Amino acid sequence: MRKKVFALIIILCLALGMTAAFAACDNTGKLDAPTGFTVNKDTQTLTWTPVENAVAYDFYVTDEQGARSNVNNIPAKTNDNGTPVPPSQSLAGITEKGTYTIHVQALADDEDVDVSGNPVHQDSDVAEYTYVRGEQYGNPQNVKAEYAEAQAGTGVKGLRVTFDAVEGAADYTVQILSGSTLLEEVENTESVSHWFETYSEEDSDGNETTEIEEDSDGNKPTERFSDNPG
Repeated sequence: MRKKVFALIIILCLALGMTAAFAACDNTGKLDAPTGFTVNKDTQTLTWTPVENAVAYDFYVTDEQGARSNVNNIPAKTNDNGTPVPPSQSLAGITEKGTYTIHVQALADDEDVDVSGNPVHQDSDVAEYTYVRGEQYGNPQNVKAEYAEAQAGTGVKGLRVTFDAVEGAADYTVQILSGSTLLEEVENTESVSHWFETYSEEDSDGNETTEIEEDSDGNKPTERFSDNPG
């Protein structure tokens, strides 16, 4: 009787051990889901952290209504030293404001198999990242360009550009142009008042005048503004 009980315990332990082994194989081979999503607003490019053993990534976008874009397959890359390069995808195709869900899945190499012919790794779960396309703002109103001192009493004159703030805008870019030639630029500023250095001279009556620099064709600059689209 004891031998039968002992034999049953051994069989039960073996069965439990095999079940645990199969469960471990099912879980340990799955790739990690992509993480570390970052958007470069200047280039409208999304990057994320490379996933170990991933050979490519499936990328697609859904909008607020659930409409889904085509799936874009992005191959995994390494540099000359063999270090994985952060994968990236342009978001320039998203032009309408709104909230979008970005879906990224790391893909395993289906040709990488064990001795039994089973895949060593499995595709990851699909990671999601929320991307908000910001408001599109109009140009600032009440734009003024006046000759004034940089600071009162300094005698150093220049062109002071002021304008009304645009509600909701995070920052502004102010440009001084002569035709299509960019002479001065201030980027990513929250200020609605900017002073640009100019040149001073006297007219025929001895009165001081202030002129902004002319280009090689004798043209004088104009002002151009662009806001932050988000």
